[in-house]
Amino acid sequence: MREVILALGELYGIGGLGYYKLSPRGLEYVESREYIEGDLLNRIDFNATAKTGTLHIKYFLDEGSLGEAIIFDIRSPGRYTADYLASKFLSAILNSDRSIVLITDGVKTYRYEGNRDYILKIALYWVFRIALDKGEEIYEIVPPKIMSELEKVLKVNRGNGTTESPYKLSYEMREVIVIAHPLYDTVKLLRFLADAKSREIKVKVIYPESPWLDSEDLERAYIEYQSFRKVTKVIEDLVEG
Repeated sequence: MREVILALGELYGIGGLGYYKLSPRGLEYVESREYIEGDLLNRIDFNATAKTGTLHIKYFLDEGSLGEAIIFDIRSPGRYTADYLASKFLSAILNSDRSIVLITDGVKTYRYEGNRDYILKIALYWVFRIALDKGEEIYEIVPPKIMSELEKVLKVNRGNGTTESPYKLSYEMREVIVIAHPLYDTVKLLRFLADAKSREIKVKVIYPESPWLDSEDLERAYIEYQSFRKVTKVIEDLVEG
């Protein structure tokens, strides 16, 4: 959980893990979307709000971070794969300043945009939710002095999400990182990569090295191993070709 400690340390070192505003700072209007806690109220889209009955705001793309996105599929067959993907997700967040983060659980997709502090808080929320779901005891790895601040992160409003697939290119995407187990939504993922390749959009795919280690028996592990090899070979051809 090295990345968890680094993320907590970065946020804690700049004033704690309190609530940060999601602030659309750019000048280019992109879309109207559902309100998320921390959005600026002066960005309310009254027309969209009236039509949907749900509070919407106008989102303006920050031109300084145009075109960067991370797609993270939180699904995994077990603890090994979950830890690996969560680690890679946090590492990607820590090493870049992405303008768009899409997180899916296979049912809903959650989209976030904002400053680095807000995105770090959102990333930590999802990583700790994954850890809790897999039976991890997070209180054993988090320094006691910031446990109370971490509890605030776990109460963050993650939004309602949509049923739209995360594997959908939008015009503002120029570079994408996909972090996922490739045997989930395989067809959609491969179509996404083929579409990105045809548009000359750079995509990096990060997947677990040995997900079959989470299998319950050797027979199932071998079947998953064979499927995994075939799918990742196609991914590599699409990304590198």
